[in-house]
Amino acid sequence: MARASPGTSAGIFQVCKDKAAGDKVSLKTPHGDTIEAVCETNNNRLVAHPLNPPPQHTKRR
Repeated sequence: MARASPGTSAGIFQVCKDKAAGDKVSLKTPHGDTIEAVCETNNNRLVAHPLNPPPQHTKRR
C-alpha cells in the first residue's frame, strides 16, 4: 500500500501517482495519525480520499 509524505496536501495527489481509481493507499497526517484512503478521480486527477478521517485535534492553550 502506497504512503503519502506526512502532512503535505500534495501528498493526496502524490500517493495516487501510478495508481488506478479504487486502489487503496495510506496517508499520514501532520499529527502522526495514519489513515486509510482510496484513490478517486476528481477533476481528471487521482486524489486520495480518506475512508475514515482522523479525529479532529484541538490546540492546547
